[in-house]
Amino acid sequence: MSAVATPLISIAEARRRVLDAVAPLPAEHVPVVEALDRVLAEEVAATVDVPPFPSSAMDGYAVEPGPAGRELRLVGESRAGTPADARLGPGQAIRISTGAAVPEGATAVIRQEDTLERDGTVSLTAAVEAGQNIRPAGEVMRAGTPVLKPGTRLGAAELGAAVTAGAGSVVVARRPRVKVLSTGDELREPGELLRPGEIHNSNAPMLSALAARSGALTAPPGRLPDDLGATEAGLGEAIDASDLVIVSGGVSVGPHDHVKPALARLGVEEIF
Repeated sequence: MSAVATPLISIAEARRRVLDAVAPLPAEHVPVVEALDRVLAEEVAATVDVPPFPSSAMDGYAVEPGPAGRELRLVGESRAGTPADARLGPGQAIRISTGAAVPEGATAVIRQEDTLERDGTVSLTAAVEAGQNIRPAGEVMRAGTPVLKPGTRLGAAELGAAVTAGAGSVVVARRPRVKVLSTGDELREPGELLRPGEIHNSNAPMLSALAARSGALTAPPGRLPDDLGATEAGLGEAIDASDLVIVSGGVSVGPHDHVKPALARLGVEEIF
């Protein structure tokens, strides 16, 4: 009497069963500069306003609003990282660099191209409106604003956003430890000379590369011979040292296919 074949399940159903059977790995803090391609486990929110102070969008002069034709006395300079010491007063101008803090008393910046500086004075060749060429504090993001949500894979742009938001470290999912095992006496390492009946072990480097590309920490691949005891020992060692073990081969019903009975001896539950 022939055995009744078990109905096949879809790939989607297989994926669902796998996801139902596993749990997320614990989260860990890592420096943001080491977090490329990691997956966020906690939200990143801005810790400060960006920019944190009103800053100049132009190289020019911090001034009060007014018409063209004014001649103002130059009383200081505000550079990026070095704000001006002086407060701007009536009839005065302070030289300012792009990105530098706008001095107290100044409510506009006139670009350098619209001025003429000589003998400690600055002549304005254009009118200036209030707020002109000034980036207000918090223009890019406000303190407390969510910037990156959990589940985000951190690429180069996301790392830049996290640093801009004030993050020195991020909370990410721990990378799974993955071990790839290939079975079969016929397997040989890449580039080895093949004897009759042998093949190169192409699955091991391919599967390890796919796991690494997906963010896993991959141990060097291993090979299991066509022996039940050795297969059970190799599988047990890999299971104890890994979060995920990927086995290539040995799951058919032939007399030399030992993976299924070895897994059963180890107490591994078959989901499908």
